[in-house]
Amino acid sequence: MRSVDAMAAYDKSISANDSDPATHRLRAETLLALNRDQEAVDAFGRYLELDGEPVADVFRARSLAQQKLGRFRESLTDVARALELEPGASNMLVRRGWVMLLEANKLAEADFDAAVAANPENADAWNGRGFARVMMGNVPGAIQDAEEGVKRAMVQAGQQGPAAWPNIYNASTIYAQAVKVVQADAKMTEDVRAKNVQQLTVRSLQIIMQTLQAGGASQQSTILQTVKSDSSLDPIRNSPEYKQVFGPRPPQPKPPAPDEKGDPSDAK
Repeated sequence: MRSVDAMAAYDKSISANDSDPATHRLRAETLLALNRDQEAVDAFGRYLELDGEPVADVFRARSLAQQKLGRFRESLTDVARALELEPGASNMLVRRGWVMLLEANKLAEADFDAAVAANPENADAWNGRGFARVMMGNVPGAIQDAEEGVKRAMVQAGQQGPAAWPNIYNASTIYAQAVKVVQADAKMTEDVRAKNVQQLTVRSLQIIMQTLQAGGASQQSTILQTVKSDSSLDPIRNSPEYKQVFGPRPPQPKPPAPDEKGDPSDAK
């Protein structure tokens, strides 16, 4: 039976009896084959609502429909449910791996977006979403989130003390990664690109200095070590602005060595 004919039969059957889960499942699978993905998701949902057996095949199929709709978070949820029901299903492990590998930033953005909605005063949520966005090339959105993160992080630092410095610092890495995106943007003229890179670099460094100020003497060495080792800042390390602030210091003259009697005034 052709898919379109099958759909007509399933629709007729459901009109007569909407409470049969098996018909809804068959209809959902046919809708998926017809690339009517949203309807397929709804039909699988109806099957489960009617206490249809929650077998792995149902979650596998709905996961595929969700993925085709660009709903990677929901797709992973269904993949996870299918793996719970069939732990050794190699194809589902592969699918989950590819979804996570290729869509990690989108998934992260969705999680951070939910976190921002749940608690708009959470600086870490703003910074997390900003970093996910800049990794996807969304520089304006990332910068907006970074500034929202800094604003809230400064409040948190005032409440929690020097140990809250990472919430400020993380915004600087968003700006540094934005430099990388702008440097690769072939649509910009060289002058515009250079101007944007400089502005982003300067703002990143300003946030690092805010971090040092908020961290105080007790956190200074930890912050400076983080700045030195964090690969997220690599896009700005060779800039004149970065080197001016964190570049190598000129060697300091050593005091004259004392003579054997220990009297510095007799040193030759």
